[in-house]
Amino acid sequence: MNTELNSLNAANLGFYRSISGVAPFDNLNRTSSNPSTKTVVSGIITGSLAATFTLGTTNLPLPVTLVSFTAAPTAQGAAILRWATATETNNKGFGIERQLAHGDTWQPVGYLASGNNATGGTYEYTDKSLINAASTPQAYYRLRQEDQDGTVSYSPVAVVARQAAVASTELLLSPVPVTGSNISLTFAEASQAGSEISIINTQGQRLYSQTTQASGNAALSLPVEHLAAGVYIVSVRVPGQAVRHARFVKL
Repeated sequence: MNTELNSLNAANLGFYRSISGVAPFDNLNRTSSNPSTKTVVSGIITGSLAATFTLGTTNLPLPVTLVSFTAAPTAQGAAILRWATATETNNKGFGIERQLAHGDTWQPVGYLASGNNATGGTYEYTDKSLINAASTPQAYYRLRQEDQDGTVSYSPVAVVARQAAVASTELLLSPVPVTGSNISLTFAEASQAGSEISIINTQGQRLYSQTTQASGNAALSLPVEHLAAGVYIVSVRVPGQAVRHARFVKL
C-alpha cells in the first residue's frame, strides 16, 4: 500500500532478506515496479524462504548500519527494545514507533538521540506506555532513524508477544495475614507515576495513602505497623482505570 512506503519512491525499492529475522538484511537485487494499486518486486528468489523479507530503498547510502533490533515483554507489561549499530555517520537519533495491529497507524512512543559513533553503539528503550495500551496479542515496533539533514529510514519490524505483556488487573498482597511492619503490594502499574494507593478500614476510614512515583520496581512496600489487629482494604486507583481493591488481615 502507498501508505506503507513512508514517502519512499517505489521505483527505488529493493528486496531484502534476513535468515535470522533481524538485521543485517541482504539485498536480493530484485527490481521493483509501481502499478497504481501495489508495488511489485519481480525475479526468482533462490535459497531459504524461512526468513524475514522487507522492502527498502536502494538509491541512498544508509547513515546507520543496524546490526540488531529486538523487542521483548517485561513482567509488568512494558516492552524493552534493544538495538546495536556497526557504524553511524551524521546520525541525529532514533524515533521508536509502535503499531498494535497490522494496518494501524504507526504511533511514536519515544526518542533516543544518537551517540553518532563511527564504530557504532548500543541502545535500549523501555516502552512503559504499552502497559495501558489496548489489549492485543502482539505489539509491533520499528525504529525511525533520522539523519542530520532530515533523511529518514526505517528498521525492520520487531514483534512483542503480549501474553505476558498485557496489563493484569490483579492486586497481590504479601504476606497475608500480616504479622510484621510492612505489606508488599504488587500490580502491573506499580512502576508508573500517578497511581493512588490507600489503606481503608471496614468503616471506610482512610488510614494511609500515597501516590506512586516512576521507578523500576514491580512492588510497593506499605507500612502497617500503626494498624491495630483487624481487616483492612487496599485501594488502588490508576489514572483512566476503575478502582481496584484487595483485603488483608493484620494480626
